Parts: sequence; C-alpha cells; structure tokens
Amino acid sequence: MFSKKVKRFSSEYATTKRDGLPDSFTAMILTWNVGNAPPPEDMTELLGTKEEINTDIIVIGLQECSYSLETPKEGKKKMKGADKQHKSDFLQRAHKLLGEEYESIVSVNLGEMVLGVFVAQHLAEHVYHVSTQKEATGILRVVANKGGIGCRFCIGDTTFGVISSHLNAHAGEERKLIRHQDTREILKGTKTLSDSNLEITTSFHHVFWLGDLNYRLNLAQVVDAVPETHEEKFKLVSQWVEEENWEKLYEADELRADMEKGKVFFGFKEGAMSFHPTFKVVREKELKFLEQRVPAYCDRILWKSMPNVSDDIVQDKLEPLTRVATSDHKPVRGFFTVKIKKNTPTSEKLKLSLKFLQLECSGLDAKDIGGTSDPYVMFASPDTLIKSKKAIKTTVKPTTLSPQWNEADIPIVPLQVTSIANVQESVLSFVIYDKDITSSDDLLGAAEISLSEVGLDKTIEFTAPVHRHGKISGEIKGSFLLTLSM
Repeated sequence: MFSKKVKRFSSEYATTKRDGLPDSFTAMILTWNVGNAPPPEDMTELLGTKEEINTDIIVIGLQECSYSLETPKEGKKKMKGADKQHKSDFLQRAHKLLGEEYESIVSVNLGEMVLGVFVAQHLAEHVYHVSTQKEATGILRVVANKGGIGCRFCIGDTTFGVISSHLNAHAGEERKLIRHQDTREILKGTKTLSDSNLEITTSFHHVFWLGDLNYRLNLAQVVDAVPETHEEKFKLVSQWVEEENWEKLYEADELRADMEKGKVFFGFKEGAMSFHPTFKVVREKELKFLEQRVPAYCDRILWKSMPNVSDDIVQDKLEPLTRVATSDHKPVRGFFTVKIKKNTPTSEKLKLSLKFLQLECSGLDAKDIGGTSDPYVMFASPDTLIKSKKAIKTTVKPTTLSPQWNEADIPIVPLQVTSIANVQESVLSFVIYDKDITSSDDLLGAAEISLSEVGLDKTIEFTAPVHRHGKISGEIKGSFLLTLSM
C-alpha cells in the first residue's frame, strides 16, 4: 500500500508544489534473487548502515522471495503454503532499518516477486502520480512464477517507470528467445501505467529495469572452439573469473550481444560490470560457483532515457554484494545521480504548432494477411507538449510497409506550451499503428526525437529508429517546422 503522505499528491503538484524541489536526487537500486531463504539478519549487508544510507530514493526488486522464519518441523524438508512467510517481510525489515526518514511509496508482489520503493522524507512531498501494474509470463504465459512488476511516479516535470522482473531460466538459444518474449509480454502488460496506454518506454522520461533476467554466457561469441562438455565450459569461465577477465566475460554475455543488435531492450543502457558473475553460487560469504551451472550475469540493472534527457542519469557505482551468503545469487546494487527536469519559467504566451512537411517509414512489420499493413502515425509526448483532447493522427496508408505521407496527409499539431524554450525542452513521440476494421489497431512501433534544435519557422529534418516491445522494427524520417498558430 502507498503511504498516506504520498497518496495526497496528485496532478495539482504540477502548479502548486514546486518550492524546495532539488535539481537532482540520488538513487540506490538493489536487485536480488533471494533464493527462497530468509535474508541476512543484519540488513546492513544489503543496504548499508543507517549512517551510510544517504540516498534519496531506494528501489528494491526481489525474486524467489518466499521463505519461513520458523525452523522446519522434524522430518519436514521444505516449508510450503501457509508455512511460508508473507512476501512483505523483506520490505518491512528494510523499512525498519531505513527508519522514519523514508516513506514507502510502493510495496507490491506478484507470486514470489517483490517490488518496493522508498523515498526520503525531504523528497516525498514532490512525488506524485504513483501507480503499479503486474504481468505474469510463467507457465502457459499466465502463471506468476515468472513475470514483472511495474510502477510509475513523477518528480517535478520528470516521469519515471520501474520494472522488476524474473525471466525464463536456463541456458540455450531457445531459452534466450523465451526471455526476449518475456520482456515483450511485460511491456505489453504494463501499458496501463501510461496515461495514453502506451508502452512505458514511450511514456516516461526514464525507465529502470532490474531483476533476475536470467541471461547466460554464449561462449561462441568469444572463442572459436567452444568446449564440448559442461565441465569444460565451467572450467573455462571459472578461469576467466580467477583472472578477473571481466571484458571477456561481458563479451560472452548473450544479453549484451542482443541489446547491441537491437533485438531486446532497445535503447537501454547498462553500467560496466567489472566484477564476477552473480549466479550460481554456493550459499556462503566467499565466492564459490556451483558446478551444476556455468557462471552467468543473471542479475541486472538497466535504464533507458528519452532523447531530451539522455544525459540526466549517471551511474555512480555498480557492485555485487559478494559477502551476502543466504542465496545462490549474489545481490547487485547500483547507485545513480538523476537530474530532475524543470521546465524553464517563461512569460511568453505564444500559440505554437508543429507543421509537418513529410513523413515516411520503412521496414515496418507486416500485420495483415498478405504480408502488409495499413499504417498511420499518432503524435504523443511524455511532456505536457501537445494540446488536444483527441489523438492527432495522419491518414492511413493501405497495404504497405513503407508508407509515405505528404503535408496534406498530416494534421497540424497544436502545442500546449507557450514558449519556444519549453518546446526545445520537450520530446516528440511517433506511435505507428496498423489500422484494423474488425479489431483494435495493432502497434507497429514508436520512435522519439528531441525538439532541442527547433526554432520558429526553421525546417528540421530527422531520422529515428522505430522500436516495438523493446526490439527495432523499422525506421521513420521526415521534416517539420515550428510555427505560430493563427
């Protein structure tokens, strides 16, 4: 449940709650597969001492977080059902350590997954529009043994999305592709976090994605002769760990390779992992890998930012918590500094619009029988940019994967902001759909561009990749200019 303090803040904040808003905040993000065992009694192993905890926002994403605090009865090997501790125990312990200096704004679980967000009291009054959503992707794509939990919140003029997930397990190409599909299902299932029912990667300025993503090492990416047996693979990777050859290990990471190819998590960033893999380890304070699995970087923290705020997140530190001994995963913790977007105060009262001269797409996905689509473009923005109660759309171009629109096909886009400076601080999204007559229109993808270079009556040309469910799915380009409305 959300705390009473934070629930009071709503959209009225946008005009009434700006006093004391800092220029930036710090965040600590912790992801951990708890391994269905109680966490350390001393939570400072995970969060630091009360004196060391000096971050404004703390995000905790947990997987396999179901355990009992009681000793199993004689002859009983594993706690089940009612014997298991409620998932809220971990966050309650964390909040006890953090103390009254922090507000809990998110505390939610899905199966054995848990997501918690804590905000320092001095920043909590600036947090508003908090909501959550869940998406299960486990057995039959509906069971909650795998899936994701999402939340959203706003600080100042900055919107945030967070997803904590547990993806499909085990090594191999087929399993990797199932993990890719898991991410797409989670993106589709968390669209309700958006005011416009769009994917969170199109809806918010910043998105953090953390969890046991379960991606493994693909040795074929770095060695010509891949060892044939599991034992030989384990020995090779263990040797790289002993040599601290982090570059070689990261080069073998299958997630990194597919992110670079635009196959999954398109546009997301990740800090350098200059440390050992975090799975699968013996449950002890020293680092020792279990030989039944080839070591892998399963536990990850990623982030994605809109082009107008792409430099506003800096990762200060990324580290494994090697000394935590209660799970077969080592926790991963990241520290960030995040700049808060503040629109420039202005007295200008201009009536502004965007006038498009042409648009065209290429490489779009086929959604209709016959291998074509009927595309149109809808204009959107995570900023308070567009002034319209109805969606602003181009005309539909039938039976094509390479549509072109001229000036007559594209409506004028009226703007809500009244100064050129505020337009330049904004981002514009192009959301491309396939028009259907008998069912809901299918999403073909979206693209975003910064408006930082616009000027009155200055023609802007652009090209941007189209992405759909975290995967590159085409390209859009065109030209437009900022004009004064009549």
